[in-house]
Amino acid sequence: MILSAGPHYVSDTPERQVSGFIFSDNLEFGTYVNLSKVLQLGINMGFRHISNASFKSPNGGVNSFIFGVGIHYKT
Repeated sequence: MILSAGPHYVSDTPERQVSGFIFSDNLEFGTYVNLSKVLQLGINMGFRHISNASFKSPNGGVNSFIFGVGIHYKT
């Protein structure tokens, strides 16, 4: 599980969000599946919300769903 939050600066945003400093909140869950002794398949999914915490208007926020798949080599 990953839970994170932090500041960002964006210069290009949709109409519902003003450019400038924003905050990103992320929540992800994932797992690894062993394919061999040295290879793993990583699968994760989650949710991300960005907004400027109502410091400026508009602040409609942007929500997105995250899905990832990766191959991991264990050394």
